[in-house]
Amino acid sequence: MSGYLNCPPAELVFDHNRYGKPVLLDNTPTNQVEFNISHSAGIALFAFVWNRRIGVDVEYLRDNFDHLKLAARFFSSHEIAALSSLPNDEIKAGFFRCWTRKEAFVKAHGEGLSLPLESFDVNLASGEKACLLATRGELEAADEWTMEDIPLGPEYAGALVVHGRGLKLDYFQLVSE
Repeated sequence: MSGYLNCPPAELVFDHNRYGKPVLLDNTPTNQVEFNISHSAGIALFAFVWNRRIGVDVEYLRDNFDHLKLAARFFSSHEIAALSSLPNDEIKAGFFRCWTRKEAFVKAHGEGLSLPLESFDVNLASGEKACLLATRGELEAADEWTMEDIPLGPEYAGALVVHGRGLKLDYFQLVSE
């Protein structure tokens, strides 16, 4: 991050907001960069953006729970219906596409799980471009956000959400041994 801010790493001072999202303190050399992180089963994602809210999530596609049952607990009625309509062999991937998109939006919004997961809808079908379909309540309109899947291979789902439209997104992969 210090490379984005043109300052020594020792000058960066981190904290978290009242919901637990990591933030740079205002007394750092410049606090114009927003960031978010996520990790799962050996993969870590780091996302950076200038002067916008951002959230990122990655999940390893696990089989150790009932995907439809968990969706019924956390997804909106629209998302539950969309997931239930998928062929059985698509449900796991559809669940994790939905989960990472929702988690990335929650993280971008910056209020943690105090933001009800049923207060917004994301799409989840295979082959569709990731998007925020609808928001309810006090949330900004769905069309004020950019949502992208992050290509990580068949065993992972990843999503990025940024407040704003018409953004150019760049992806970089670093591999450590």
